[in-house]
Amino acid sequence: MAANKYFQYKNQLWSRLEKEVLPFVIKPGRYIGNELNVTVKDHVDKFKVALAFPDIYEIGMSYLGQQILYNIINRRDDCVAERVFNVWPDMAGRLRDHEIPLFSLETSTPLKQFDIIGFSVTYEMHAPGVLSMLDLAGIPLKADQRDESYPLILAGGPAILNPEPMAEFFDVMFLGDAEEAIDEIIDSLKLNAAESKEKKLHDLAGIKGVYIPSLYNAEYDNGRFKSIVAVSENIPAKVKVRSCLDLKKEYYPSRPLVPFIETTHDRLAVEIMRGCVCGCRFCQAGYQYRPQRSRKPNDIYAQIQDGFAATGYDDVTLLSLSSTDYPDLEEMISGIVPFFYQNHISLSLPSVRPGSLSSVMFEYLKHQRKSGITFAPEAGTQRMRDVMGKNIDMDEITDGVKKVFDNDWTLVKLYFMIGLPSETENDIAGIINTIKELSRIARSKGGKKNINVTISPFCPKPGTPWQWEQQANTESIREIYGTLTSSIKNRNVSLKLRNPNLAIIEGILGRGDRRMADVIYKAFKNGACLDGWSEHFEFERWEKAITDCGYTIDDLLQARYAHQPLPWEHIDKGIPNKFLLDERERSLNGELPPGAAARKDRQQQNRDSFGYGRTAKKRATQTAVPTKTKIRLKYSRDETMRFYSHLDLLRLFTRTLKRAKIPVAYSQGYHPHMKLSFGPPLPLGFSSEAEYLDIQLDSPFERSHLARLGNCLPPGVNIIATKLAFSKIDSITKVINCASYTVNVGQITEETRTKIDNLVASKELTVTRTKKEEQRELQVGQFLYELSFNDGLLEMFLGFTPDGYLRPNEVLKFGLGYSEEETLSFIYNRSGQFLLQGVHKVDPFDLV
Repeated sequence: MAANKYFQYKNQLWSRLEKEVLPFVIKPGRYIGNELNVTVKDHVDKFKVALAFPDIYEIGMSYLGQQILYNIINRRDDCVAERVFNVWPDMAGRLRDHEIPLFSLETSTPLKQFDIIGFSVTYEMHAPGVLSMLDLAGIPLKADQRDESYPLILAGGPAILNPEPMAEFFDVMFLGDAEEAIDEIIDSLKLNAAESKEKKLHDLAGIKGVYIPSLYNAEYDNGRFKSIVAVSENIPAKVKVRSCLDLKKEYYPSRPLVPFIETTHDRLAVEIMRGCVCGCRFCQAGYQYRPQRSRKPNDIYAQIQDGFAATGYDDVTLLSLSSTDYPDLEEMISGIVPFFYQNHISLSLPSVRPGSLSSVMFEYLKHQRKSGITFAPEAGTQRMRDVMGKNIDMDEITDGVKKVFDNDWTLVKLYFMIGLPSETENDIAGIINTIKELSRIARSKGGKKNINVTISPFCPKPGTPWQWEQQANTESIREIYGTLTSSIKNRNVSLKLRNPNLAIIEGILGRGDRRMADVIYKAFKNGACLDGWSEHFEFERWEKAITDCGYTIDDLLQARYAHQPLPWEHIDKGIPNKFLLDERERSLNGELPPGAAARKDRQQQNRDSFGYGRTAKKRATQTAVPTKTKIRLKYSRDETMRFYSHLDLLRLFTRTLKRAKIPVAYSQGYHPHMKLSFGPPLPLGFSSEAEYLDIQLDSPFERSHLARLGNCLPPGVNIIATKLAFSKIDSITKVINCASYTVNVGQITEETRTKIDNLVASKELTVTRTKKEEQRELQVGQFLYELSFNDGLLEMFLGFTPDGYLRPNEVLKFGLGYSEEETLSFIYNRSGQFLLQGVHKVDPFDLV
């Protein structure tokens, strides 16, 4: 393998992974760990932390919380933090078949070799994913089955505010914001490194926010949950949720990890505020993350600028539960927008509260990339919005949608909930009428204006005023779905209905007691793993597990009595149960949360003071046309980069050019893009010595451009040569029509030598290709120009034209008789690309 600083500490397991596993799975880039800005350390004399996320890479790498912990831990000289994610079923099967344990990304170290494994559990349906990862790692699933020879297993994240359903699987559970506590936890464990597991856990229990399930017993009365009781007097009776009151700038990574593969939220995420005071009665996050804390605008500016310089992302999202309620949002954005314009960066807000955006904000946002704006009315009648504590009215909703379409967006996304407490047929009719009215507004604006609507069943969440409420069953939800789908036929409306069975299991797990661990375990044994994904969720697995544990689904969905003991009451969230009960009473009386109207008035005054009538400064138009230059690059991709796709490399170069501050020319219009032209795609699994890229500059070429670009490219991608074009040239994609390849196959038999000779002589080769599940046989021998074998290397020269093409692996499989397994395990290298003119191979640089 080529030298690469990110691979210098790879465990010996890596050589098996790249040969036996990665060539055979979908998206192998998920499992490599050589992303931009990754931290790789020697493990010697280090405290080793595996940060685990129980969903796949694309989801986990979009979670800011893990990046924050990764940054804080790796700042310490005495620690190393590495990442591990749940794997797709093909990868899980391959690991089990080859008896390879689950490993960290950075160094391919088996999880058993870490000191602690910390899971970020952000969703109740992650529960079986945790068990799957422990099982793949060869670690016993339950805490009481693990002795000192195993790592301590920790959990944190928003889905364990009620820790009891998963308490039996974890040694340690952390409740709240971990930025301050993670150092205290590590220091305690390092201090007690030679002590027993019991001693380590006992000392951790003294840290605010830490819950040790084994130090608490669950008590029951005739099968009903009664209480959680500490095992001794020196263990706190209640565990206080920890809040980080000061969101210090050093918590946030100045050089965020940049995945090479596309992730769910593929952008620079900048937290601007934590917590929310809107008081929506259904919203666990709104209560869990109290009090509301805002970051300083200057810290946000600095993080955006540093993050862009370190990543090259062309999209920034401002994160909070309600970004448009950030007190200084318009002032902050007005200050950063010139930087966005200058660097072609788009701004996105994850969710917008109707009525919270002024005309000035819309003017700023209209120049951004328009993927749509999201509103969450949640309910279709004012009565139900008041019951929910959703302090918006129909005028704000319609006005918000009008402004979106007036400012050139073509899509509005809406979220509604059903199965709510006190819901009536009139409330369902209100959803229908609201959607129809907004559809009418969209049509009235002309052009293609669409509305995407997502409908989700209500799940009662611990720690909210509605934690006691009944959850609607599948039949009642499907009945409402039927009413909605039969009534909403508007062509410009797309209706997405969340699986009611998934919502039911989510709700049951969220409010379960410690015995729910048996249900989770049985569901996992029944095959549950990636159950947040609709294609992997099977309700029957959970239904059987629930029945086998002696429960019925209907019983688990029932309302809890107001003063009935709840499994999470030993967790002190800082919000008294009396307040929640009073809020519940107010909600059922149709009253808004305390102070809601006053907060709304203050927010309106803030927007008015900034100026509804003001107009944002528009992007300056370029009047002078500078001298432009096109440059052709030849670059290589070594074996460490062979598991990334062509699209991954496109993103890599786009971001590298931004980081290197190369003056690339952009197309015109509201959504400008870089003027780049890449050569023919390199297949997944191939390395290359001869890839090409044309770059159109918007200013004269300087030698410093190449130096900056070379310095910013990640290890494994290197510039080999460049050439300037002083006149118009054809696109590199149109020019190249053939390539040379080498494949290291080792020794070959005489039979294979004969097949090589016969192929070269006959130029007859039939391959089988599958397109849209249909297999076709094609004669492609005419694209085999040369084929030879020398010193273990197969060398071939193949064509790809508008009339057809031939792949190197097809030569091996269909021409030389290698098996599918063998052809996938070989490393293919593209050694050259050319324009074939008659019998002459013309180098692309000779065409400039």
